[in-house]
Amino acid sequence: MINEERRLYDAKLGAAIQNACDLLPHGYSIEISLKSIGLAVVLIDNQGCEVYPIEAPSLADAVNEALKIARNEERKSEEVPT
Repeated sequence: MINEERRLYDAKLGAAIQNACDLLPHGYSIEISLKSIGLAVVLIDNQGCEVYPIEAPSLADAVNEALKIARNEERKSEEVPT
């Protein structure tokens, strides 16, 4: 069962990374730092500023959350005030 769980985890992570590569707005980046005590995922906006450190139960969830935030930020910046 552990092997099946690992395959599912790997597939979810691969899909999250591919989605981020395909859908991350221009100029945004997701930085992943691996450390001995864990990992850190940070969203960088199109101005090069750290937007949010992302906390999630898994690396795949953190990448997905960073992508969601980036896309929402881009939508907000494109809205025309009325």
